[in-house]
Order: sequence, then structure tokens, then C-alpha cells
Amino acid sequence: MENAKEALGLFLEDLEEYPKSTTNIKDVKLDDNQIISFITVNLDEHKKKYENKSIKKTLSIPAWLNTIAEKEGVNFSQLLQKALIETLHIDKVSK
Repeated sequence: MENAKEALGLFLEDLEEYPKSTTNIKDVKLDDNQIISFITVNLDEHKKKYENKSIKKTLSIPAWLNTIAEKEGVNFSQLLQKALIETLHIDKVSK
């Protein structure tokens, strides 16, 4: 059930309009050993949980540049985040 809630949240979080149900629950035929389970998700809570979740990205840079950056103690993740925020003109406070 938790995985289903997470999947539903991931599906719905980027939609501008939510899909309408196309199935009349009364028309669903079940076998004796089957049940219908309704899944709900609180999208506000879902967004809070995943909004700042880090994701892993793979990138390539020249070996010489990597060597110098590592010697200088560059934090690649922080640098990439800062560069993306500046390049995309994102107001960090509003995100």
C-alpha cells in the first residue's frame, strides 16, 4: 500500500488537472477472493517529502580538471547546484 501511495503521488504531483475516473465502481466484477482497495495520498505531504530529495546524476569532466578540483577540495554537488541555480535564474528562497 505504501508503494502504491508513493506511485500515485509521483504520478499526480506534476499534473495541472487530475484525471477523472472512467470506471464505475459498481460495474467492477470481482472473484470471491478479491477486494477493491482505495489508495489515497496527501499531495501536500508527498511534495514536502520529495521536494528536496537529492537525486544522483552522472557527469563527465576532463581528468585534469577533476585532479585540480579534488586537490582544492571542491564539492562537486554544491558547485553544480550553485551553477544550475545561477544559470537558470532561480530564486533559491522561492523554491
